[in-house]
Amino acid sequence: MAHGDVARTTDHWWWRPGWGPGTRYYTWHVTLEGQDRLHARVAELQSALAGLPALDPVPRTWLHVTVAGLGDVEDVPAPVRDDVVAAVGRRVAAVGAFRAEVLAAVVGREAVVLPLRPLDRFDAVRDAVRAGIADAWGRSRVVGPDRGFAPHLSVAYASGEAEAASVRAALDRVPASREPLVVDRVQLIELERDDRAYRWTTVAEVPLGDADARSAAP
Repeated sequence: MAHGDVARTTDHWWWRPGWGPGTRYYTWHVTLEGQDRLHARVAELQSALAGLPALDPVPRTWLHVTVAGLGDVEDVPAPVRDDVVAAVGRRVAAVGAFRAEVLAAVVGREAVVLPLRPLDRFDAVRDAVRAGIADAWGRSRVVGPDRGFAPHLSVAYASGEAEAASVRAALDRVPASREPLVVDRVQLIELERDDRAYRWTTVAEVPLGDADARSAAP
């Protein structure tokens, strides 16, 4: 069993508090448009997992890294949303773009994930987004804990209970590769998870750093 693997998976698709059919939620993500090499890596892993029970592969279009939530669409007035976008844009402009290391896949309790590093760079992005939300809407509106962020890219979600050993065996048949993730912008999206899948529309996108920093992300 690889470091971090669980013994058994369990269904990811239970309804979290405040969620149900029809819920729409504003949240900040890093999406993967244009990152073809990383898409190909994910596709390799998903191909290895094909045929295993109780796994839902994440379609290419919906690959993402969750950063920070904002709130239910019905609870966030449009002017507040727009103020948050502007404030987050100012905050993340001070955070340099970077190339993240994508670690080997881990079988988590509810998903097969690719952990991301370095943690301090992801913490800086998340802290900037949360600070922008506080600037525009007040500190009490910032959701989630201040610390304990575990950035990751989900390859497949568990749709039920299964032994993790078979998942690990399939993953281990894929040759090792560490394609980077370029983090040079964050997106505010309107998210839904009806029909046991995450889908969204992009509301706004704000860049990290300046143009030179993004093009030369180390």
